[in-house]
Amino acid sequence: MNKQRLESLKAHLVRAKDFAPVFEEFFDLAEEADFLDVGHRVCDPVIEASLTAAARLLGGELKDLLLIHVPEHGFFHGGFQLGRRMGSVFVFQDAQMGLAAASDMVTGDTRFARFSISLSVPVDQAGK
Repeated sequence: MNKQRLESLKAHLVRAKDFAPVFEEFFDLAEEADFLDVGHRVCDPVIEASLTAAARLLGGELKDLLLIHVPEHGFFHGGFQLGRRMGSVFVFQDAQMGLAAASDMVTGDTRFARFSISLSVPVDQAGK
C-alpha cells in the first residue's frame, strides 16, 4: 500500500468540502494490486458507533459492516449496507476521521458523511 497516496488521501479528507473527489481518490488507491492483500478483518466498536450515527445522515440503519484494519498505516476500510444503499468507508486513526459513502442501488444517488472518531482499539476478527 502506497504510503504517499494514503497521506494524500488523508489530507484531502481533512480539507474537503466536496467528498466525491475524495472517494474517487480512495477507489483509485483500492485498485492497487496489494490493496486487499494487506490488513485483516476487525471489529472496532468506536468506528462502528461513529458510522452508525453517520448512517442516519445517509438515510438508513447500518448493517453488515465489514472492516479491514491496516495497522502499519493506522488505516481502516470496508463496506456496509443501508437498506437498498451499498456503502464504503475509510478511516484514519491519527486524524480521528473517516468518510462514508452510500449509493442507492436503484437510483444511483450517492450520499457522503465525514465523521469523527475517538481513538480506538480494534478487535481482530480473522478467526471469524
